[in-house]
Amino acid sequence: MRTLSPAIQRALADLATSITRLLESPPHALFDAVEHLQRSSTIYVTGIGKSSFVAMKMAATLTSLGVSARYIDAVSAMHGDAGTMNATDTLVVFSKSGETTELLPFMHLVKELSVPIVALCNRPTSTLALLANVVVPVSSTHEFDDESLVPTSSVALHLAYADCLAVMTASSRPSRASFGSAHPGGLIGALTSGIVSDAMHANESLPMIDMQATVTHALVTLSTSSLGIVCIVDDDNRLLGVITDGDIRRLVARGLLDSSQRALDIATTQPITIASHASLTQALSVMEEREKPLNVLPVLDGDRCVGVLRLHDILRRNVVARPHSNERV
Repeated sequence: MRTLSPAIQRALADLATSITRLLESPPHALFDAVEHLQRSSTIYVTGIGKSSFVAMKMAATLTSLGVSARYIDAVSAMHGDAGTMNATDTLVVFSKSGETTELLPFMHLVKELSVPIVALCNRPTSTLALLANVVVPVSSTHEFDDESLVPTSSVALHLAYADCLAVMTASSRPSRASFGSAHPGGLIGALTSGIVSDAMHANESLPMIDMQATVTHALVTLSTSSLGIVCIVDDDNRLLGVITDGDIRRLVARGLLDSSQRALDIATTQPITIASHASLTQALSVMEEREKPLNVLPVLDGDRCVGVLRLHDILRRNVVARPHSNERV
């Protein structure tokens, strides 16, 4: 079996240890930084080299969460781009060494403007750290190359801190509607703009049989609907159980399928379901966030079965909503 190089193995182990440390013992400075950011009019984020991509990502995430933020290039800032910064703002800076020569002149300018600085760096005694109002220490990690020079694991770790800061800074989690309004395209737009009843199969297309129906009846319904599921209900349409294509295949493989017996006797009587008013995001989570992902769900209104929803129906909304778009999440 082929294995990763020792350098990569060490880097991944270091990265995993650092992420675990962040999870179990987040630095107090992280929470101090969040307090600064929550008081800010605008959050500016910067970095040089690979750190600039982390800074851009944080600014974009904050913006999507409804927080006023922008990425600012440290070099261009010395040529007029810092003109809108003032003491009510905060600058977040990402730097592994804290000694980057292109970065430090901008830090001195920011201090002159009385703009608070939140620094995320690996060296708490660096020049950047001494200039900052809040220093969030980021653990040093071995990079992926043998000489530990190429910015790789350090960038990944800084990105984890950036995402923590961004999400913690958002005063409250945005509602599905407000978050969706900022993401009209792609799968996020499709998921946040609809609810289960918008995408489910209902009425005549709902594969449903009564509690006295036989397995033969269930097989016919499965074949004609092509949805991979049949719902068994009582006289008031209360869901009693479901049979899927997979159930039938497993019974056939074991030689246990008796087409004359009652369908309810071979059904799953406590299936996973989703409410008709639930968001498509919730439905996708119910389907995927389990040991064995589901492809189809019965849909309930109270205890009444009103439809079925397939994974394909959720994903298809993205294609139908923007048939000419090349945008991807």
